[in-house]
Amino acid sequence: MIVKEIQPAPHVGWSLVGETLTVGPLSIDLAAEEKDSQVIIDISREGDGLTRGMGDGYVASVLIPPRCYEAEETDEGELVLVPAQINTDAVELMLWQYDDQPQTTEGNDIKDEEDN
Repeated sequence: MIVKEIQPAPHVGWSLVGETLTVGPLSIDLAAEEKDSQVIIDISREGDGLTRGMGDGYVASVLIPPRCYEAEETDEGELVLVPAQINTDAVELMLWQYDDQPQTTEGNDIKDEEDN
C-alpha cells in the first residue's frame, strides 16, 4: 500500500489485513470495491465519528486503481479475460491530520464509566 501523509500527524489509525483496509472503525473490502475504473473512497469526520463520503472534514482518501485482467485459456482453447486478484501494493491511502477528540461537547451527556 502506498501511504501519503497530506498533512502532519496525528493521523487516523489504519491497518491492512489481506484485502481488508480498516481506517478507524470503518472496514473496506478493497477487492469488493474494485471496478474497471479508479475508485476513490473518502473518509470524513462526522460529529464524534467517521463516515464514508463527505462529512465535516477529510480524514483519509483511498484510491483503488482500475481492475486488471489476465488472459486464461478455456477447455475449448479460447482465451478469455478474467479479473486478476487486486494488487494491494498499488492502492493509495492519503491521510489528513486527524485528532480523534470530539469536535464539540454540546448536547453530549454521555460519560465514560471512569467519569461516573
